[in-house]
Amino acid sequence: MSSNPFQQNATQSNMTLPDQLAEIRKIIKGLKKDEEQLVAEIKEIGDCVGQSFEAQVVTEKRRSMKTDDVKKHLGDRLDEFYEEKEITKIKLKECGK
Repeated sequence: MSSNPFQQNATQSNMTLPDQLAEIRKIIKGLKKDEEQLVAEIKEIGDCVGQSFEAQVVTEKRRSMKTDDVKKHLGDRLDEFYEEKEITKIKLKECGK
């Protein structure tokens, strides 16, 4: 496992694997909040230049499918276009809860 530059030896200690994963997810959640705040500030002030990076605010149009409306319109005919895939994920819960 690579070292985490944001927290000293959190995963290098004698923490169990589930505890390490929970700690990493907590760090990521905090970093995502930080990212959201920075993005909002940059959007507000516009393009800006730092020491190493330049931020440009770019607006694009994106087209997306209104899946609920498509399901209502096509009903069961939509089933043939679905594809099932098996995924594996890790769910964490606090011990004793």
